[in-house]
Amino acid sequence: MTKGGKGAKKKNSKKGGSGGRDTWNEADSGRRGGGGGGGKTSAASSRADLKVAELTANFEQGLELKKLREELERSKQSMSESNKFIDSATQQWFKK
Repeated sequence: MTKGGKGAKKKNSKKGGSGGRDTWNEADSGRRGGGGGGGKTSAASSRADLKVAELTANFEQGLELKKLREELERSKQSMSESNKFIDSATQQWFKK
């Protein structure tokens, strides 16, 4: 590398006094936006409130619990049928 190359590199790296990167304050100020913070926060908050209300209603009415109990009953029936099939197959296998 030549001396000129090193000098050029140093010159580029000192851009803005912080190595070309935003300082913490510069980066943070871009995110703050200024203006009271109403929009996105209140929309997210109302969605969260709706979700809580939905979960509360589900809990009070037992909707998910009912679905899970029905699924458990179907699984038990399926397991019983599978066990009957295995017992039948086992008996037929040992007959031969």
